[in-house]
Amino acid sequence: MQTPQEPDSKDAGTAPPSRVGWPDVLSEAADVAAHALRKRGEPDQRAEELARAVMLGLADVFGGRAFYLPRGLAVKRHFRDIDIAQRLTRDNARALAREYGITAIYVYECAKRGREALRKPQTEGNTE
Repeated sequence: MQTPQEPDSKDAGTAPPSRVGWPDVLSEAADVAAHALRKRGEPDQRAEELARAVMLGLADVFGGRAFYLPRGLAVKRHFRDIDIAQRLTRDNARALAREYGITAIYVYECAKRGREALRKPQTEGNTE
């Protein structure tokens, strides 16, 4: 079964010529990035250019390191909580609850986690 972050069948298969010779995992990550960009309306060529730039940037920063990448659901929840924390006002908890498919009470729990995440130093967990 295809998950939302996976490329559809037209995206999978052969790598674009600009990625021939790339390590499989890097090319696969570029496929996912390009697919996400196309879903957001970027033309094919622009999506490939941006995906390539992102992968090269990641390779510059994380190249040679082993690191943990959380599953999609954990990352989505983290960003949802931060978004809710930034958008929550005195009178929009119900609207946010409807938007995210959660209860108004849970909106406040998400906002609390989001505020905590925003307060954490960006370098936390960085051992270098």
